[in-house]
Amino acid sequence: INTHAELSPEQQTVAQTWSIVDATYVDRTFNNQDWFKIRQSLVKRKYASSEEAHKAISEEMLKPLGDQYTRFIDPLKYASLRDSITKGGGQDVSGIGVTLAVDKESQLVKVVDVAEGGPAEKSGLKRGALFVEVSKVKSEPGQITAEEIAALVRGPTGTEVTMTVREQGAERTLTIQRQTVTIKPVTGGINGKTGWIKIKQFDTRTAELVQAEVDKQQAG
Repeated sequence: INTHAELSPEQQTVAQTWSIVDATYVDRTFNNQDWFKIRQSLVKRKYASSEEAHKAISEEMLKPLGDQYTRFIDPLKYASLRDSITKGGGQDVSGIGVTLAVDKESQLVKVVDVAEGGPAEKSGLKRGALFVEVSKVKSEPGQITAEEIAALVRGPTGTEVTMTVREQGAERTLTIQRQTVTIKPVTGGINGKTGWIKIKQFDTRTAELVQAEVDKQQAG
């Protein structure tokens, strides 16, 4: 067993990531993976760079879990993502009003929800549209995340972002003006005797907002 002091910085990052997932992951079968064997293999490996270690974490440790919400974001990207999430209390962002996810079939980032009355809706962008290019950055299948597309889409209010999207097999290019969009990541209600909660996106306040909605429904 390697001690923490014997590990290189890259190996320490791998070990720390494994420990965090091990302590918090709900599915204790880890999607039927040999979880300890994965740790042994990746922690022992020698990495030429932090980028190489980050790729191993994403592709060989986390991807086999089959959970789109368990992913590794390198420190620089995470700082950028956190800034965009926490700006405006985690609610108001300057963008086009879309929720994104990776499409399993095409491995491109797609639109899964469009904010009512937002710039995207006004421009005719619909659910299911796949991002081919944003701000001259091409989206290669399996090589770009929803967070990276979101970062490209965001920007100062009033500026424009140009993108190429694929809809029903046809591509088109459109330019959308960024605006401050109020997104409600958690909504809910009561239908008869059944309460429901819908999570549109995860951010730093999701757990708090879900609990608030549960409390509201229980209070009647």
